Amino acid sequence: METTRPPFLNPQHAPGTGGSAPVELMAVVNVGLTLHDGAGRLVYVNSRFFSEHFPRIASGVPEIQTRQRRGDYWREFHEDFDDTPAYRQLVEDEAAGPLPQPVTLRARSGRFYRIEEQGWQGGIASVWTDVSELVGRENALRTAQAELELLNTRLTDLAQTDALTGLPNRRRFQAALAEARGRVGEGVPDAVGVVDLDFFKAVNDRFGHDAGDAVLVEAAARMARTLRPGDLLARLGGEEFGVLFRSVSLAQGSEAAESLRRILGARPFMVGVAEIELTASIGLAWLSAARSPEDSLRQADVALFKAKDGGRDMIFWDHPGPAAGEAGGTPAAATVPAASVAADLLGDEGLDAARLQQKYQAQGDQHPRFDRAAWRRARAEGRTLDHYWNWVDYCIALAFA
Repeated sequence: METTRPPFLNPQHAPGTGGSAPVELMAVVNVGLTLHDGAGRLVYVNSRFFSEHFPRIASGVPEIQTRQRRGDYWREFHEDFDDTPAYRQLVEDEAAGPLPQPVTLRARSGRFYRIEEQGWQGGIASVWTDVSELVGRENALRTAQAELELLNTRLTDLAQTDALTGLPNRRRFQAALAEARGRVGEGVPDAVGVVDLDFFKAVNDRFGHDAGDAVLVEAAARMARTLRPGDLLARLGGEEFGVLFRSVSLAQGSEAAESLRRILGARPFMVGVAEIELTASIGLAWLSAARSPEDSLRQADVALFKAKDGGRDMIFWDHPGPAAGEAGGTPAAATVPAASVAADLLGDEGLDAARLQQKYQAQGDQHPRFDRAAWRRARAEGRTLDHYWNWVDYCIALAFA
């Protein structure tokens, strides 16, 4: 018994075409074409395409023979397409007429189809194109691009990261300084610090470079744990580290640097069974609109040399004033020791700043390690400044006896 195909699947000529070659060609090429007339009746379909790609349609679905509102029409294809946002937008569309723009849908078979429509003699011409290979290539390109971007990010991170400690390196630190300098004048200024481990060469000479590397890694970890949120710690090279203190007052910058100095000398560094005691010297300078970030870093280096000359294990400011009035002035060139800064800052503790400064100068410009907690304890016990001064640690001892 001969099986008769549904009449709407016959590759008949569209009304008014007179059997033109383009429509006849559509019957054999691998592009889907449907034509609905002005009354919404299906008058042509490329049976070859739909039989191969959508057998359910080829078996005859009467509902698609008529077309009025878009949502009603496309809802009949719910068994053919995945429930994606693009398809849901079609079935929720209450308008009539052709699609205003092409749409790409993913079929349940896993293939992709681009559907483009336009008006045709009062009706709608719908062209379906299998774009699975194109989508596959685009997805592969996007994946490759994402992998390339990730690789570039990793390479950039590697180029800006110290291989030993995992901290940012000098290149990244200088970029951060340049960015911070651009914010000078917007609020509380930033300060830059240079931290140097005292007598570190003795570690390499006595215990070897592997031990020195272990000490550097541990020193970086200690400082990173102590760092304030938002501040940046970097390894500049050798035993020298850079710190960007963001939005600090003089008191905050001094206290933040003091925290780093203390954590490094708080307990010995363990290398195997050996205990290595180390201290650190820190030079500080303000970032300024009147000088380049490199100059500010050099000024911090100058302050570091002052700390070294003063006996090590101390902090030293290039200049005590916060950027010396960014409204127009250039920071003063004179360096000021951290001891006199501490005296000014601790006025609220009842400390006689003038006497402390006088005492400080009488010690031959040696810098004391001022301890706020110890001073409070001295006051509570009724000690005088002279009594307290006897147990201030001047930090002149060598790292190795």
